[in-house]
Amino acid sequence: MPADRPPPLPPPRGPLTHALFDAWSHDAPTLPGGLGDDGDPLVDPLAGEDFQLALYCCYELHYRGFAGVAERWERDPAVTAVTVEGTNARATATMSPGSWNARGVAWSSSW
Repeated sequence: MPADRPPPLPPPRGPLTHALFDAWSHDAPTLPGGLGDDGDPLVDPLAGEDFQLALYCCYELHYRGFAGVAERWERDPAVTAVTVEGTNARATATMSPGSWNARGVAWSSSW
């Protein structure tokens, strides 16, 4: 694939990426409400492929975009909100006592 052409959207990995990709590819007027709600047990910021892919795609949408996705989504406030909330959720989960870092060491609240 030439570097100047955006890649296609990857296959969705769950309800979060399915909702995002469906809205982006059909150029919906806005994202569906409740994306990534904290109460959703399917949204796991550390281990969930669906969450990780959604966050990656929100960032990639800003950097290069995706084939078949309108450029307006890059600046859409709802996409920005999902990106910010997802980044914050990942950071919070990563730094929570008892979570594991990349070296396999559990974080401790006494550090």
